[in-house]
Amino acid sequence: MEAFSRNGMLFTVLDEGPVDAETVVLLHGFPQSARSWLGVSRPLLAASYRVVAPDQRGYTPQARPRSRRAYRLDELVADVVALVDATGVERVHLVGHDWGGGVAWMVAATRPDRLHTLTVVSAPHPRAAVQAMLSSRQALPSGRGEAGTPWQCSSHPAGAETLSVLVTVMLVADACGRRLGWIPAASSRR
Repeated sequence: MEAFSRNGMLFTVLDEGPVDAETVVLLHGFPQSARSWLGVSRPLLAASYRVVAPDQRGYTPQARPRSRRAYRLDELVADVVALVDATGVERVHLVGHDWGGGVAWMVAATRPDRLHTLTVVSAPHPRAAVQAMLSSRQALPSGRGEAGTPWQCSSHPAGAETLSVLVTVMLVADACGRRLGWIPAASSRR
């Protein structure tokens, strides 16, 4: 396979190895491309795996939507699921690096049925990222508004950006934790 499509977009793919072998999907980080995995793919191919590395949304000329909403995690997860569908296999070994690691965590949280294993490099578990953001003395000053309250964003653009990132990371962490059973489901109140 040289490419796959989803919602009118065409994603380029590096696909090597036996089509009937266990499949490893490699998600690159920012600002890399699928080619950044060449050093990793050679040993995987030697071990008889099929290796599939897409250029993710925004990196392939035919898959660069203009809207920021088009880059939401649910869209990126749907891209990965469409890729897995295009490989013709039910489950893959998913590896993500950097930004691809964040996408991989969310695939594991929302579509664990499509994975054999998950490996994430250079991207902490979302809950660990939130904990570090909340407890690090280094992170707090960058998110303070004029009044000195953490993430007060009405008058400080950097505070608004920090709050947006924090909320996104917290939502992903909760989704991952609940889906994987690491966080108990909220009890219903009557």
